[in-house]
Amino acid sequence: MKSLETSNHSESDAAELAAMARDTFKTEADADGWMREKHPLLDGQSPFMAAQTKAGAKRVSEILTAIKWGGAV
Repeated sequence: MKSLETSNHSESDAAELAAMARDTFKTEADADGWMREKHPLLDGQSPFMAAQTKAGAKRVSEILTAIKWGGAV
């Protein structure tokens, strides 16, 4: 599987999401696991797959922000 940094979407956006996930989950392993697991708020897609589009990347960013700060999604 491709790493988040080499996805079809903009590399800078992908790198930013990977950094957000690491910051939110504190370890690269936990962040990677979350990015690859199907998520109900992404219509069953993994955050990694959803982030292939600009709209999906925005949604993943919103979810990560909510997880980190305890907000509503």
